[in-house]
Amino acid sequence: MHGHRKESNALIAVSGKCRIFVTNGKEESYFYLTMPSECLVIEPGDWHIIDEFSKETILLVLSNETYDPSDYFFDRP
Repeated sequence: MHGHRKESNALIAVSGKCRIFVTNGKEESYFYLTMPSECLVIEPGDWHIIDEFSKETILLVLSNETYDPSDYFFDRP
């Protein structure tokens, strides 16, 4: 349950499946990653929750930034 101010993330379920809830404060969407050929990009400013992991889930998260704790926000927009 967090978002990033400047970081983008690409999420890929390499194995298994999961659900991602994403909101930017105006729109809300649920996405389901169920195969490695699918990729979800979470843009800066998007707040998200990742849940409903199957037991065998391996979620790959690729970022365009290095880790910076000040980039995180936790309050839902």
